[in-house]
Amino acid sequence: MQPYYFRKKRFRSHRSRMGKTVSDYSPILGTWLIEMALLLDWYRPPKSGIWPDVFSDYDFLVLTGIPDPHAAEETEENEIAEEKPTTGNCRSILEKRLAVLQNSKIPRELALFDNIELLAELIGLDEADQCIIAFAAALDLFPSFKSAIAGRCEKTPDQLICLILNRLTGISERKFRSAIGSDSLLISTGILRVGRGVVDLEDKLQVFEGLSPILLTPHLSSEELSGRFIKRASKPTLTLENFPHLKSDIGVMRDYLSNVLEERTTGVNILLHGKPGVGKTEFVQALVAQMGADLYEIAFSDEDGDPIKGTARLRAFNFCQRLLARTGNAVLMFDEIEDVFPVDFGMFSFFMEEGGGGRGGGKAWVNRTMERNPVPSIWICNRVGHIDPAYLRRFDYSIAFSVPPMTVRRNIAEYHLGCFEPPRTVIEKIASNDEITPGQL
Repeated sequence: MQPYYFRKKRFRSHRSRMGKTVSDYSPILGTWLIEMALLLDWYRPPKSGIWPDVFSDYDFLVLTGIPDPHAAEETEENEIAEEKPTTGNCRSILEKRLAVLQNSKIPRELALFDNIELLAELIGLDEADQCIIAFAAALDLFPSFKSAIAGRCEKTPDQLICLILNRLTGISERKFRSAIGSDSLLISTGILRVGRGVVDLEDKLQVFEGLSPILLTPHLSSEELSGRFIKRASKPTLTLENFPHLKSDIGVMRDYLSNVLEERTTGVNILLHGKPGVGKTEFVQALVAQMGADLYEIAFSDEDGDPIKGTARLRAFNFCQRLLARTGNAVLMFDEIEDVFPVDFGMFSFFMEEGGGGRGGGKAWVNRTMERNPVPSIWICNRVGHIDPAYLRRFDYSIAFSVPPMTVRRNIAEYHLGCFEPPRTVIEKIASNDEITPGQL
């Protein structure tokens, strides 16, 4: 493969679960930093006799392995201490160190790159896609790498980021322009967000929240990696017989979803909403189980193990759609969607991340998500009053869940409490209280 880090790893051993530290990635990160310094003229002295900023940047020097030229004494480890900070000398120092890094040994098993290759198997990433993810994830994972770049305050339009990636990998700028385009795989799946217009280099490319830590964790197979993103929903504890008050909705949804799965229709979205505990999730589990389909849900979490929030969840949803696209008999349940839709800040939307912010976010991207999702999806939330009606109109069908009628509440109380053999009066008292939801039972 053409990218530098793949070329260095072409002789690979079996994957293991051995973790790697930033030092294992330093030859690659250092190579990228020097290549960028040469391309973007970071090596040019600001004025005669003054070393460029990169030669006093701790993170840049540590990752590249270049000695500090400001050291008081010349040693074997610091041969450049007595060098003059001319343009030619500064460039020569970088080029010599680059040659050393390019010939250095790199561990055969680096989880970040192994996982990106597994991801490519799962969703069909090409080389340009993989390199973009590697670069964006490195910025997210290694603070010293990001800091070394941030210190340069490099304002970066689309053309420049493509030029930089071309320099780092040897892949054509044209392929990178295509890879960050509005209809590209990376954007449409939600993996990547591209900063709008001219932004700082370290902020130009961003993978969605929660992805980078997963890519830094060793996985033995694409199936194991996939399991970090999606999971089978729990088996139902109820059947559709427990929802007699939704009989007409059950018939409509069952027929519609069965036809959708058979015809492999795209852009199918159903909305269930109602107060917590009224049985929305259990209803979906029972319905899909009766249909004989496979119900999945999103398994993403952040570095602390907490669920990701906001539009990051919507990007994760889009990515999971891609993972499930080939299964043919899958339904995706998207729960607690209250915070996933972008908020309209009116005239200020351009400046707000939730309202604008470049490719991979904003209203147009959300609309495309709902129009193109290959796997039928059931969206669940407790309230919908704050959601833009323009989004609500895009759902094919919706059900407003209320507290079940008393007869249903009585059956649920008997179902869950019968093993304790409570007096009949207790069951009736519980059933008559419409403040007690099925979820509480």
